[in-house]
Amino acid sequence: MWTSATLALNPVAPAVRAAHNKRSRRHRARYAGAVKAGDDAGEALSEEQALIQWMCANYAPWVKDKEGAVKCINFMKEKEGRMIKLEKAAEVLESVKADHKKQYQDRIPFELPKLWPGFQLILYRSSDPL
Repeated sequence: MWTSATLALNPVAPAVRAAHNKRSRRHRARYAGAVKAGDDAGEALSEEQALIQWMCANYAPWVKDKEGAVKCINFMKEKEGRMIKLEKAAEVLESVKADHKKQYQDRIPFELPKLWPGFQLILYRSSDPL
């Protein structure tokens, strides 16, 4: 019969537990966006990568992922002949939020425009001619 003293001395149980912890750490690291061997580890983000991350975070209903941000950037380059700038985009969004707050105060929370022409105007104001 197994006693608690026998289980404590059994080397198999801790090894199984250690393997489980190691596997779950790997699992968490993989799905938490850990850097893979082929990625640019330690290098600063390029200007376009920083813009894409910013767009994903701040243009939420329109830009849901990296592909959506790239679509907006390419649309402005090809159709409008303009390039979105990160600094200008941040200023424009801050300005639009301030105007909204001045007009509506806290009665209506800020949201980006729901229709494409309104969002396109924000993109236009956030860009410079090529």
